[in-house]
Amino acid sequence: MTTAPGVAALVLDELGGSADAYKLQKLVYYCQAWHVTQTKRPMFDGVIQAWKHGPVAVDLWPLHKGHYRVTSAMVGPGGGAVLDDYALAVLRSVVQYYGRLESDALVELTHAEEPWRSVYVPDRNNAITTDAMRSFYSKLLAGDGPVPDLPPSNIRYVTDDQFAVLASASDDDSVNARFAAAVLRRRDRA
Repeated sequence: MTTAPGVAALVLDELGGSADAYKLQKLVYYCQAWHVTQTKRPMFDGVIQAWKHGPVAVDLWPLHKGHYRVTSAMVGPGGGAVLDDYALAVLRSVVQYYGRLESDALVELTHAEEPWRSVYVPDRNNAITTDAMRSFYSKLLAGDGPVPDLPPSNIRYVTDDQFAVLASASDDDSVNARFAAAVLRRRDRA
């Protein structure tokens, strides 16, 4: 598995070689969040913390500390990152979707989202867990919210309303009831 700096290098490659530090940190965060939502596995090893200006990949921070603009040379070559084709497709989808936003808009967006809001305490730098990411972003996928154009995944999420319909059908002895029961069992194991 790769690291946050490896993913950052690939993100910078997609952006043409440089980005401001806030934007890069948020794009790396969204790569992790959407990958774990789509696969139940993190894209990279490392901790993401809730800092004042949004999520920060701790391993990436020392490489650009004190610099407004981050270049590929500062984080190392992207070719060193080991990502499978699926992870690369997620990364490209994230950069295409969120990369058009300015860093201030990305900071505001992450501040409005549950994973950061639920753990942020000034001067504490609490970790944002991959479970918190998956919980929040899976709800966006299941609902009608705007999301990146992600590659297909074998994981499917349902809204609370859809789940309630499935749960109520489980009392009936039909094919739908057996399907609902299977979904309920899988959800309980997840």
